[in-house]
Amino acid sequence: MAFVPRTFEQIRDDMINYLKAQTYLTDFEVGSVIRTIVEAAALEDDEQYFQMVQLLDAFSIQTATGADLDRRVADFNITRIDPVSSSGKIVIQNELLVKTSLAFASVSGATTLQLQNTAEFPTAGYPYTIRVGEGTSSVEDLQVSNNNLITNVLTLVAGAANSHSIGQRVAVVTGAADQLIPAGVLVQAPSLLGSFPINFVTTETGTLVNGNYESVYINARAAVAGIQGNVGINQIVNFSSAPPFTGAGVRNPVPFVGGRELETDTELRDRARKTIQSLSKGTVLALQQSALGVADPVTGQSVKSSNVLEDFINDEVIIYIDDGTGFTPDVVALAIDSLAVGAGAGAGSITVVDASKFPTSGYLFLSSNNIAVSELVKFTAVNTATNVITLAVPTVNAHALNDSVTLVDVLTLSAEPATKFLQTQNFPIVRSSPEIWIDRGSGFALAADPADYFLNKGTGEIELVSPLSAGNKVIASYNYYTGLVKSVQDVIDGKLSDPVGYPGVRAAGIVALVETPVIRRITVRLSIVAQYGYTESNLAPAVRSAIETYISGLGIGSDVIVAEIIQQAMSITGVYNVIVVSPASDLVILQNELPVPFDSSGNSLVSVT
Repeated sequence: MAFVPRTFEQIRDDMINYLKAQTYLTDFEVGSVIRTIVEAAALEDDEQYFQMVQLLDAFSIQTATGADLDRRVADFNITRIDPVSSSGKIVIQNELLVKTSLAFASVSGATTLQLQNTAEFPTAGYPYTIRVGEGTSSVEDLQVSNNNLITNVLTLVAGAANSHSIGQRVAVVTGAADQLIPAGVLVQAPSLLGSFPINFVTTETGTLVNGNYESVYINARAAVAGIQGNVGINQIVNFSSAPPFTGAGVRNPVPFVGGRELETDTELRDRARKTIQSLSKGTVLALQQSALGVADPVTGQSVKSSNVLEDFINDEVIIYIDDGTGFTPDVVALAIDSLAVGAGAGAGSITVVDASKFPTSGYLFLSSNNIAVSELVKFTAVNTATNVITLAVPTVNAHALNDSVTLVDVLTLSAEPATKFLQTQNFPIVRSSPEIWIDRGSGFALAADPADYFLNKGTGEIELVSPLSAGNKVIASYNYYTGLVKSVQDVIDGKLSDPVGYPGVRAAGIVALVETPVIRRITVRLSIVAQYGYTESNLAPAVRSAIETYISGLGIGSDVIVAEIIQQAMSITGVYNVIVVSPASDLVILQNELPVPFDSSGNSLVSVT
């Protein structure tokens, strides 16, 4: 019985009605003593109902919140993700450094440099050292022999080793010691539009080399966890503690990212749900159980029996399924036909034996024993009365009577360079049915599995051994499953388009294929002895039915046990004794086999005499 909470009014009225029926009390008006006592009791009961509703909510991941949700997910070793501080890198700058930039580019071997302004550069004490191109691959130290303040030209002792671009930094190298930047320096992104300033702290030491304007990159993190620490480039420009040296500046050359708030109830609930869905997935038992009960939404056909076979040689896991009938799976084949009439080069249409096999548009592969004349053509109309297929572009080559006409899945008509992975339009693909042709610039050639490609038949994913070049073409012909096999394959692999409804079961990197088992037809012959008052001929139909039911219910990979056959026969009232003629001993049923007590026409293979 479902729990239904009751309101204060319902509780109070039931109490009053009970007292009226069981006692001589009559004064239940508002304010009366007995009504006040009843209302007090009803309030307590109402509070208990309220607490029970809260308790139920607290014990469901779907409705629990806060600490209650934390306790629920802790049962699965899941904890709420704490807030995280953003992190990034800063550089410390020497604002007192004597520096400027190149006014013009200079070439390798140049003996002078034209600067923007040399007023702050020394005019005595030659030679002194300058550094050109800090932060670039062409950085070098040069000796200055003269500073012309009028022309802003520095004369060099020797020619420059590298070329330098306009705007590159030029600074004086004094020979002083490098500046050591300690860890724990507090820097700040100032407030914007009324927001609070955001503090950051360096987490490692750094060095500012003498003659450089900026230090090496120094790791730092936000002082407070949360998304507020996620700031863009050059947002950190202040110190919130004493600078590491006089004249120090700061900036962040890269954004600070990774800051996040405490995981919300919604985020935690969603993560917990996905984690629970993934528990114990990928195991043989998980694959087997996940297939059971899956139904085809169109036919209503559902899986009654499943079994898993691990094929180590082919590196596949096969999930065999059956609906209890030994059914034949629904398969669609990409049509294959032949030319009823030869077609010359430049033909705008072709005539096939049976055009009804083909859709109204798509691509056809015209092929013969001479691979040189094989070609891919696009068609736009099909006349089933005349068996004529209209082509979008005339044929390039001539094609003879009986040449193959194959409907193909075009995987790429013009590949990008280094393409290695392709996807079929339809899947799961029937074993041994696919044919893949690759045109690497000299015509289509039939590819071999696994020499040229690997195919995951369950997902339709193809990996090529040799990547494609730009403009290469790949086409494929195959048969593919629909119906119940397709439905189970979706459950096993999952759907990226619907991860909630189809989260998947198999482990990543595993090829899991859904197939139907081999039908193992079981012949049973036995004789029975009837008890007094019964006849063997009257008992035989019931015995046969009981044995058919037993074998039909075994499922994929289940052995047929002679003792069970005897027990099923003996369970029929009136049977005195049973002699099993065939099978003479227990039958071992392989993992990919389904025992069926009927022939292909549905006639019983169980005979009772």
